[in-house]
Amino acid sequence: MFKLNRNTLNYRMPEYFLETLLASGIMIAFQFLELYLKYWAMAAEIPLWYSLNWGEAQLAPKHYIYVIPIISILLLSSGLAFAIHAQRAYMRYGSNLILASISLYNYILTISLFRIIRITSLPTTPLFSQEFKILGAPFIASLVAVYIVAPRFIELLKEKEIVTDPSIHKHPSMLLKGPSARGGGLLVTCVISILAVYFVPLNRIFISIISSALLLALLGFFDDVQNTITTKLNFLENPNVRLGIQALIISLVLFAGVTIDFVNNPFDGTLFLQEYSLNIAGTNITPLPVIITLFWLLWMINLLSWSNGIDGQYAGIIGIASLVISIIALRDIQTDPNQINVAIMGMLIAGASFGLIKYTWHPSKIMWGFGATSAAFLLAAISILTRAKITVTIIALAVPFLDALITVGRRLLEGKNPLKGDRGHLQHLLLDRGWKMQSIALFYWATTALLGGLAIFSADRQIPILIFTVFGVIATAIIVLNAKSRKQKQQQLQVE
Repeated sequence: MFKLNRNTLNYRMPEYFLETLLASGIMIAFQFLELYLKYWAMAAEIPLWYSLNWGEAQLAPKHYIYVIPIISILLLSSGLAFAIHAQRAYMRYGSNLILASISLYNYILTISLFRIIRITSLPTTPLFSQEFKILGAPFIASLVAVYIVAPRFIELLKEKEIVTDPSIHKHPSMLLKGPSARGGGLLVTCVISILAVYFVPLNRIFISIISSALLLALLGFFDDVQNTITTKLNFLENPNVRLGIQALIISLVLFAGVTIDFVNNPFDGTLFLQEYSLNIAGTNITPLPVIITLFWLLWMINLLSWSNGIDGQYAGIIGIASLVISIIALRDIQTDPNQINVAIMGMLIAGASFGLIKYTWHPSKIMWGFGATSAAFLLAAISILTRAKITVTIIALAVPFLDALITVGRRLLEGKNPLKGDRGHLQHLLLDRGWKMQSIALFYWATTALLGGLAIFSADRQIPILIFTVFGVIATAIIVLNAKSRKQKQQQLQVE
């Protein structure tokens, strides 16, 4: 008897099944959201299909409008079933045609529903403000660009043998199950940089940020190359050398004036760093903004790259955190119109990161590689440009932030280089506890989204007790997991 197993399901799954499910699912969700928000304002009777005789005969009771999302759901479910059947019958183009038709018809139904609500409703606040409409285009453009270009980029990397094979390339923190191309960070940064030229009015600040990101991406790519093929770039293996080059690259944004000039006190008030100056040869200088900004950027690009050990993990973290920064930036548009450009950059980063998820999901076809530092730099840089500064970012990224902090402390206590990789990060500890890679990636996504929501809520409020409680719980959990892991390793050594 024929048995259905995971390999069979993967083999039989139509090529664009997940993409169709996601796209139509989003459209159906927006249909119900629009109905939830606007149903009360609609007229008692509506022109549903324009299929009857002209005049009042075209009108139907407004509750009939729920037929549209119901049809969309039926169309999606039945269409996916037919697409799977067509794939099993080796009708490849037939399944692709069915999936394309599902997306097209659901798009038409969604537009129809929005139009009916618009022409039959009282004046209401639109579902999306003008600012959100402005942000939609860069998000979609970067997502689609990465999604389309990634397959060809992966083929090119494979042709050049820039591929990590876990059976050949050994690393204590490596979790790959099979060969995977390196260089995803370079692709994402190039797409963001190209689109930023079109969507963002470039000035000295944004030019310096984009230039630094591209240089960091190239540095990361060179490190990926020397990790996979024989080159003369072995000096990049030294973490201290990499850190020094990163500092030189980051200095571009410091010279452009991107600095942290004040730090919000979570309990009360604000600490203005420019008030602390030194008089050298009759000249007053304020070193604290430059020192703290340099430390913040270096810390961020390295701590986030440490959360890049699980397939699919990093793209979600960067994408969600960038969305949080964009939302925070939108809050300050009235007092600072330039914040719209910060929000656009955040959406470009988010879209490009989400566009790479399919190819980094387990088992990954491409890794971010060391170029992941460039995406982390972009996120850290735009967080400085927002009024919320670094506070919101720290809250949203509390899990990788505290994991990195505890990891550095653990390595120092063990007498190790704090920048030297090992298998002691939170994702490794969870993996040792029996978690699957997909579950760990989703855990990081969920915690970033939940804490990002808390960050948005607390941006204009003083809730230090809640924030420190959350941080304390997360830190305690990571420390306990580290202690249990260390105890298990000691017991294994005693047994051996």
